[in-house]
Amino acid sequence: MKIYCSGIGGIGLSAYAAMQNVNGHEVFGSDRSESELLDDLRSQGISVGLNQDGTYIPEDIDLFVFTEAMPKDAPEMVRARELNVKMQNYFEALGDLSRDYKVIAVCGTHGKSSTVGESFNGCGRGSVSSGWYKAQGTRWEELEKG
Repeated sequence: MKIYCSGIGGIGLSAYAAMQNVNGHEVFGSDRSESELLDDLRSQGISVGLNQDGTYIPEDIDLFVFTEAMPKDAPEMVRARELNVKMQNYFEALGDLSRDYKVIAVCGTHGKSSTVGESFNGCGRGSVSSGWYKAQGTRWEELEKG
């Protein structure tokens, strides 16, 4: 499947894109400005552009995933509707991605990344797949060391 992620530079959508890439999908995306997250996605073979006027969206995409921060009249949203492609916000797409898995969700204002990291340590590094870290949407140096 070809997936386009508008707002791919956010922590959640970047993790979603990386996970879909690992799952064998062809992933493209855009964001407003350069970041370390975009560099990381590019190093994984994900094509990322900084132009969000809709011209970067391939005509043969199967799914357009967007950040909730994207205005409904943004050029990429308009282009996706013109292409008559399936559109999902990040939360809907994440729900589809996780449908066949057991999910542990951590929510709140502060401490989510620390809680997830400590839970990962408590579960035992060998008992949890490396994809689990990518899917939960944070960058924690201790988890990256493996």
